[in-house]
Amino acid sequence: KNPLITHASNMSSRLQNLREEIVWEILLFLDSRTLGKCASSCFLFSTLGKLISTRTPMWTTITMDSDGRTTFKSLPTSQLRRIPPPADHNDMFWQAFPKCILETQRTVTPRINTMFLFPTMGRFAPSLKASDAHFQTKEAIEKILTPDCVGIGCASPEVTSVGRGKGPMSGTWAETLCTVSFANFPECTRKVFKVDAKTMEENRALDETPLFNLDSLGDGTDEEDWKVIVILAPADFQTGAFEKYLADLEKRHPKAEIIGGFHSGTTAYYIDEGRFTTPRALVGMCIGGNVVYSSQISRACKPMGELAEVTQCETLSRTGNSGEEEEEACLIEVKVGEKLVQGSQYIQESYTKLMDSNGPKMMFCGLTDDEEKGYECANIFGLSKQPPGAILGTNNIKNGMKAQVFTLDPVSSKLDVAARLEGAKRVASKHSSIVLGSLLITCGGRSMGFYGEEGVEAGIFHEQLGGVGMSGFFSGGEIGPDARAALPYDSEFRGRTKLQGFTSVFGVFFVPQYKPTWTALTEIFTQRYHEMEQKNK
Repeated sequence: KNPLITHASNMSSRLQNLREEIVWEILLFLDSRTLGKCASSCFLFSTLGKLISTRTPMWTTITMDSDGRTTFKSLPTSQLRRIPPPADHNDMFWQAFPKCILETQRTVTPRINTMFLFPTMGRFAPSLKASDAHFQTKEAIEKILTPDCVGIGCASPEVTSVGRGKGPMSGTWAETLCTVSFANFPECTRKVFKVDAKTMEENRALDETPLFNLDSLGDGTDEEDWKVIVILAPADFQTGAFEKYLADLEKRHPKAEIIGGFHSGTTAYYIDEGRFTTPRALVGMCIGGNVVYSSQISRACKPMGELAEVTQCETLSRTGNSGEEEEEACLIEVKVGEKLVQGSQYIQESYTKLMDSNGPKMMFCGLTDDEEKGYECANIFGLSKQPPGAILGTNNIKNGMKAQVFTLDPVSSKLDVAARLEGAKRVASKHSSIVLGSLLITCGGRSMGFYGEEGVEAGIFHEQLGGVGMSGFFSGGEIGPDARAALPYDSEFRGRTKLQGFTSVFGVFFVPQYKPTWTALTEIFTQRYHEMEQKNK
């Protein structure tokens, strides 16, 4: 009945396998001025424009400096960092953010359907005094965003980013208002969710996390589950209930790569179907469909002391801070070469070497039964007299495992971050060779105090994946695959998702292969037909 849909149906067999490169070749060859005089050609170009804007993958990152501009300033001195933010810092953000969205829409062809927002300092929660500015901005933002746009974000004392053509940067409120990444993920389904503290403590958080809906992707897809889940949580959510939720989430979505982190603010940023809110809750985003993605985690521990074999150990139980029973391990005896050594002595010798060195004073005990899977790093809680040995924060220990003490090292960390980013490209090479954009959630301890300079990890990202946008923040606990020490760079092994410390978690998106579908053309032709009907009334 609809003549345009009928016309599109007749074209479908020819368009089904038409590569987008061929479309561009045809457009370059045709005399566009002559064709533009024909109504049918105008309709064709309008339809093609809608197809390009909705089906082109896009990621662009903008960082607004402390004056509300999207340019970069030089880093201030350490003394400037101790000065509290000015009183109007809050209003500056709310005034600048809508301009940031408009600037992006003017400079990119694809529409924006996904957003990740990271302001500085956690001062952007709309207080009662700032409610007028907040609600005016909220209304302006909702007028700009498309109805299907979703987004999440959180505030942090320091953010990190790589903007297109701008280079790497890490900054506090003194340098940066916020970093925001705008994206278009075609042929994907994206769902955001939020969980308040009461729901989390009552162990009902999984009920608030959306299930994957195959019908939302249309015909011709073989996807079965979410591929990406991003979680941003307030610091006070670090409880046993959250760890249970994380384990249950991974069990329900075993194919999803889960990343995230804890922020120091109390308010999150939440965009669902184009509506902008600031809930006091955990927020998250699930992405499925035609998305190519690789999550990488780096801790880069440097070996200390000699490699040993566990010959005697014992599992212990204690009551944790949350009141729940937690299991620990006591490393009683190890074998170093042909010599048997008490676990406490083995750890004490490495500790003495660490104290005599000039590096960071942190160390872990690595345990593994397969060196190809790296070492699981356990915190060292101290020494025990009964049973005699070293107390480790793990229940995954048994006789015959290899043990190695590791310490954190800035040089090793730089090399490891670069190697993990290369690993992300290798993992995705079967599906894509073009990086689209990335998120970075890194520990607050991996900043100036650890590296001795600013923006190190953002700089490594820029060197490895130059020209690609990245947004992120410094967190108080990172969520990602188990950060294993000495994991081979070409290994495809992924440990279980867990909450960790002193790690860097990258979530790298790649440009997927375009899959022409009849559904996409039907949507565009139908929308255009209704627009013409309204115009003729």
